[in-house]
Amino acid sequence: MDTMLNDSDEIENTVPPFKPASTLESWSSFEDHFTKYKKKYNLKFRVRSSVKTALHNSTHQDQMPTEFEWTQKIYRCTHGVSQKSRSKGHRNRQTRYKKCKARLTAVVKKVAVNEYELTIQNQHHTHSHRTSSTQAASYLTPKTLPLDDQDREDVKTLADARVSSTTNFLNDRIGCKVTPQQTRNLIRSIMGQDSGEDRLKDMLHALRQLEGSDVQVIQDQMDMTCGIVMQTKVQKMMFERWGETLAMDFTHNTNNLGYHLGSLVVTTATGRGFPVVDFISLDEQATTISTILEYFKEKNSRWQDVKTVVIDKDFTEWRVLQTAFPKATILLCQFHAITYWKKVMKRSVYRLNVSQQEVLLKLMVKLLYSSTKTAYEARHLVLKRYCLENKRQAIFAYFEKNWDPCRGMWSNFARGKHFTAGNTTTNRIESNWKQLKLLLGLKTRIDKTIAGLLQHQIMITHQIISEIEKLHASSRMPKTIPRFLREVAGRLSAKVLMTVKKEWECFVNVMPSAVAARSEDSCSTWKVYCYNQKFLCHDSDGTCNCLFYKSNHLPCRHLMHVADKGLGFDALPMNAIHNRWSSFAALAIRDDLVAAADKLRSVVRLSKLKLPKERLLDDNDEVASTSHHKSPKQVAYVRLRRNERANHVVLSSGEKYSYAKAMLEPLLQHLSGLPSSEFYSELKAWKETVDMGLRKGGPRSTEAGTSDGIVEFQTRCEVDMLEDFDPMDAMEAADLMQAMEVANSEDFARSDNGSDDEDTTPTQLATAEEHPGGVEPEAEGKTSGQDGEHLRDGLTTDVSPPPSERQVDIINVPKPKGRGKARATTK
Repeated sequence: MDTMLNDSDEIENTVPPFKPASTLESWSSFEDHFTKYKKKYNLKFRVRSSVKTALHNSTHQDQMPTEFEWTQKIYRCTHGVSQKSRSKGHRNRQTRYKKCKARLTAVVKKVAVNEYELTIQNQHHTHSHRTSSTQAASYLTPKTLPLDDQDREDVKTLADARVSSTTNFLNDRIGCKVTPQQTRNLIRSIMGQDSGEDRLKDMLHALRQLEGSDVQVIQDQMDMTCGIVMQTKVQKMMFERWGETLAMDFTHNTNNLGYHLGSLVVTTATGRGFPVVDFISLDEQATTISTILEYFKEKNSRWQDVKTVVIDKDFTEWRVLQTAFPKATILLCQFHAITYWKKVMKRSVYRLNVSQQEVLLKLMVKLLYSSTKTAYEARHLVLKRYCLENKRQAIFAYFEKNWDPCRGMWSNFARGKHFTAGNTTTNRIESNWKQLKLLLGLKTRIDKTIAGLLQHQIMITHQIISEIEKLHASSRMPKTIPRFLREVAGRLSAKVLMTVKKEWECFVNVMPSAVAARSEDSCSTWKVYCYNQKFLCHDSDGTCNCLFYKSNHLPCRHLMHVADKGLGFDALPMNAIHNRWSSFAALAIRDDLVAAADKLRSVVRLSKLKLPKERLLDDNDEVASTSHHKSPKQVAYVRLRRNERANHVVLSSGEKYSYAKAMLEPLLQHLSGLPSSEFYSELKAWKETVDMGLRKGGPRSTEAGTSDGIVEFQTRCEVDMLEDFDPMDAMEAADLMQAMEVANSEDFARSDNGSDDEDTTPTQLATAEEHPGGVEPEAEGKTSGQDGEHLRDGLTTDVSPPPSERQVDIINVPKPKGRGKARATTK
């Protein structure tokens, strides 16, 4: 420190002394004059010591009037008061201490009978430092910055911007130099005044006021919010337009409270996924998911039109979806099927070497990409023979028990007969999670998570609309589009057109030897014979019974052959494009989508601004001050009750921490407000109580650990499925799928492509001995949480929720764990 003070010792900066122009009859009058003096000469003083009037009167005979709270205050220049550094590192930091001797003492003095005033004594006005405006700016704190209410609201708006940008804004607004650290302190001070729970309530209440938006709050019997479901008008329009096939998945690490984020995603006309409902929940148990889906069905009358739902290898989701959508077919993500099969082969119980694993993986992939039942049975026989010859019957027995019974979920010959919009995997929803997490960051607050979901909706909606408008405002280069596809190319997005072009390449390379004949039964029906296979095509409605058309509803090579050879068209007609993929049909709802998405911006702003809790005005509202005021819409409310066999509800570690902290928080506040003399004695008493309680609960610690084993197992299992895999395995699985799709496309007509309509094993729930899609008992962490011995969930609706002006105020989210002391970084 001495080396840092060498230069300051040579400075002698004498400023005019503090001489008030009028008599100081009160401490408030003194503060007004002293503040003007400090601001005029860029000074900052600290109260070094003071004497209360009550203390003075109790120890002195000359009594002072109680109108003065203090009898004296000693002020020292801030550069003359040393303070121990709170830094834990070794980096040299600036220090204010410069051995400045400037000081003054304000004393209450009797000037006449019953007349007292403040006088200045012991004043020293020579400073050992510069007194410039730049130096004075460093004295400013979040409370002393010259900002009005509007300025602070603007800082809230810029809270997510770069600190340097916000600093430049403050410099221009208040006209003084503000450091980046002062800006950070200001943002932390302003944003810390509103809790994430309060902002969440404001946002959900405001979202409910928007036309077409619905919100449901799910709470347990301990009044803890365990789920929130949201659906906006944009999402309802997307589902009504493109909701034939869905993808469902959960993700984690999107907020600091441990809520799991889930969505149902549709595939739009541009080929991009869009979430049609968002929900957060503390768990992924069957009762919670079932409650969410029932609310979704209640608000969307076209839920019965859902044909397929693609999921990962989650037994709980499969069971609930089968009940919620009885007419839909539940399909397994093929990427998860391959990666999980690779994981199973590495188990020591099967004793497979590397070469055997590679062979079994290739056989499994061939089973997965079998396009006919005959091909599947032939490859199944090859797998059985290989396992028998190499004495690996154990892995084949596992396959027969867990995979073969549900082959309709993952093998192409069965799942290809259902419309999936090309979704063989959950890649679209995984891509949606990636973009959302990039927008949110890691471990964000719960209110910012909800705001991020709405902002993500706005962004995707405008991107989809922009791509549709671009198709009508411009045309593609002729050299990039085959002549045969030029008429339909203007109606298809770039991604969908790429899929049709691949099918056109197969038509050019594979179909020259095919024969098309008109059916005798109907003039619009054609029979296409290709490589000993027969396909039925209808030229009027543009349909075919091949797997490609059934799963994509896009013109296949057989329809192209009929149009070219059978009907003699030079180009594929426009009626071959289904309205689902037509950009012209999507253009009809463009204006409604944009208007509904833009209304969400006012709700997103609530995560930054402190606005009054009022209803958002609709466009058809005439004047806000009209005498007739509609009552605000309330969120839906449902209560889940956990019916336990034990005496107490089985809680997760996070729930236990939240409840314990809520109970002890009043005690902590009481202790923090005590004087130091009382604090240590009372803390010692509580320490003895805590020690006694820990000793009393010690012998039962082992039993507690075993009783909560299932909950701990659930917690370990409630992670993203891909986190259990080696990243290299995941990349190899993706490359293998891509290679097999290319090979399958080239071999589609020559080998085993067909339209056989043999009866396949229906998609049904397995028994306790049969676990589909590789989901075995040891991997069913979430299943045990729904109907195991220790935890059973029942659903009851609370018809009379707690009375409140806003029903959303019943939300009670768990509190995040404290981060503790920051780690000291040394260099």
